[in-house]
Amino acid sequence: MDAGIGAYDSVQTASDTMPAATTADLARFNPHRDLLPTQDRVLRDLIYIKHVLGDLIPTTLPEDDYQLYSDLLRSLEARTDISWRVYEETNIGKTIMAAANRRGPIANEPFFIGDRIKALHKHWHALELTSDRPERWESASDTMFLNPIIQGRALGGGGKHLDAAQQTSMSDSASGHFKLTLSPEQEVEATSIYTKWRRKRDHRVSYLKLHPPQPVAWVPVSRSDVGARNAWGTLFDDGTVSAGRRVSYSRLVGNKEWKPIFSSMDWAYVPHDWAAPGEQAPTDEDLKKDIEALIAEGDKKAERNTKQVLYQQELKAQLRQQEEKREL
Repeated sequence: MDAGIGAYDSVQTASDTMPAATTADLARFNPHRDLLPTQDRVLRDLIYIKHVLGDLIPTTLPEDDYQLYSDLLRSLEARTDISWRVYEETNIGKTIMAAANRRGPIANEPFFIGDRIKALHKHWHALELTSDRPERWESASDTMFLNPIIQGRALGGGGKHLDAAQQTSMSDSASGHFKLTLSPEQEVEATSIYTKWRRKRDHRVSYLKLHPPQPVAWVPVSRSDVGARNAWGTLFDDGTVSAGRRVSYSRLVGNKEWKPIFSSMDWAYVPHDWAAPGEQAPTDEDLKKDIEALIAEGDKKAERNTKQVLYQQELKAQLRQQEEKREL
């Protein structure tokens, strides 16, 4: 039995006369929606942290600011304002996972950075597997927050709910017991990076809100074998489940036994000339500037990557020399 559906359509069978999914149906679980004003600060911080900690991959360099790395990591370890929505919108978990899975050789990093990254990834991954984790299209994803690793490692569920007043208070404090303090230059950089990310994000969402994307796959809500079998049983009246059998979309939409899986927002289709209602479409000059900025950013990353590759070669040579000395 398959574990999920990767190909589906609205072809009707003799036992299925329900209508195909409509735009209204898709809108019920559209993961792309407006962000809350109270989320601005944490979003800005996490987008900046993601940008900086991305430099850990595949290794840091001797000239890097390790104190900054440690401070940003401490912010992630202690923050109590990371809601599930913010966690998924920023994709901060993927950056931490990539850093945790780095392959050697890696620089001798101070502040136990490598161990802390691995511990945080393990902690967040455990939270992701909890049964009460809300989906992106559910309002609970805005009010349920990830338990920080520093304030207790016991996982009493995927997080905790806070009311509007608590959210505002928490947003004002910006983080839990550790307040992230950036230099004036870092503040400017963080705001610039976030503004650019937010503009692109909101532009795409303005289209996707009006044109809800279709899921790329559907998977059973239950992770158990029995639950998965029961989920498959809801799709066919005759109870026969076989590989390659087509499933009507109408059997999936609104089915509580199944949940949709969506591709990244960056992969969702948005016309290049799209303009939100009341806004002007981007000009050729605007598109040119965006392309030039992407090229410049790519060149900067390529330059750093070259340094990292050369540094790893040096580290490998040092390891070989150490092994040769031990053999003598």
